[in-house]
Amino acid sequence: MVSGQLMQWKLLANKIWYIMKKKITREDALNWWLKKYHNTTVEEVAKAQPEECKTPEWFKLYPVTQEQHDEWYKWIVDALSKERRMSKTYIIKHFSFDYLDCAPALIEKQETE
Repeated sequence: MVSGQLMQWKLLANKIWYIMKKKITREDALNWWLKKYHNTTVEEVAKAQPEECKTPEWFKLYPVTQEQHDEWYKWIVDALSKERRMSKTYIIKHFSFDYLDCAPALIEKQETE
């Protein structure tokens, strides 16, 4: 009897912890690569370039290398997997629209002749 009640309390505590835990937002995903690679935040970018922020063109002002992009992608998949308690495979499969909304622009390679 006691072990059944203890299990119910543990489940309730886990549900409360999950609800109260901070969720990963679009701003968190953007700020991760902006802070790490450009030492800025979405808020600072919006203040500095309000016109560019109205369109997705501002992403091109803060490009990253392929290696930096891959590091961000690994972080976001891991973070979402832990937060939502879902497999990484499931997150990768269902992350496409969020990815398009949050992923950094890549530095365009210069063609050498």
